[in-house]
Amino acid sequence: MKKKGEKKIWQRVLALVLSAIMLCSQGAMAFAQQEEKQENTALREEESEQTAVQEEKQESVELQQVAAVGDTAAVDGLTYQVTRLPSAKALGTVTLTDGKSVAGAVVIPKEIAIQGQDYLVIELGAGAFRNNASLIGIDFSNTEIRKIGSSCFSDCSSLTSVNPPQTGSVYLLIDKEAFSNCTALKQIQFHTVQILRNSMPFSGSGIARITIMNVIGLGASAFSGLNPGFTLVCPNKISLYNVEGGAFGNTREGIALVADEVTKAGLQTKLGSKVTVKLLNEQNTSDISVRGSDGTTMGYGT
Repeated sequence: MKKKGEKKIWQRVLALVLSAIMLCSQGAMAFAQQEEKQENTALREEESEQTAVQEEKQESVELQQVAAVGDTAAVDGLTYQVTRLPSAKALGTVTLTDGKSVAGAVVIPKEIAIQGQDYLVIELGAGAFRNNASLIGIDFSNTEIRKIGSSCFSDCSSLTSVNPPQTGSVYLLIDKEAFSNCTALKQIQFHTVQILRNSMPFSGSGIARITIMNVIGLGASAFSGLNPGFTLVCPNKISLYNVEGGAFGNTREGIALVADEVTKAGLQTKLGSKVTVKLLNEQNTSDISVRGSDGTTMGYGT
């Protein structure tokens, strides 16, 4: 009996030991699983941190690749220089600085892309097309170009067509000798324009007529150096304050066509006897046409 009792005791002890071993094994497995889980979590966090670092490095590289102010880019044979970087609120801006190698009729885009960023074209730079004898036409009517730089189209002997923006939202400044010696160019229409004093932007050109829808300012010698009989057409009311007396410079037998009697009388006094100021309906204007902002033609005839 004693041996049987001892045997049962040892069996129970063994069962308890086995149970304890199993519990320890399960605990160890659970601990190992938990540890593995923590290691995996830590690994994922490390990978996430590495990814974030890589993204930051990539962003840094991309930022380094973004054009800086002063950088240049060539698009369709035209060279542009960055004048302002893009921001969250506005596009960057560029000036067209070199178009001397293009030929034929050229259309300037409203925007260009540099390094994946959009830039607004706002200026035709000084001397950008100078001496380009292959340039026949320039169309920047769909742009927000606000300035034509000095000598921009100087000596472009084959240039016959210039099509600037025809909207009042674009105020265009024309700088010194911008179209000088463009002998094939006969007429231009501008919408809203300022010509600075003594800039003589059309001197030596073949221009016989310029139409300006809205005059912001016509400085002295604005139309100097043109052939006798040059005609300025201003279909809308002009503030005489915006026109200097010597606007026609040394151009002889100049004609100014204006919309109303008050402007006619005031402008005649200001420009003097070298210029004849007439009302549009006083002149045989069957050959004069003015384009509206939508591109349609409005004719003036007797």
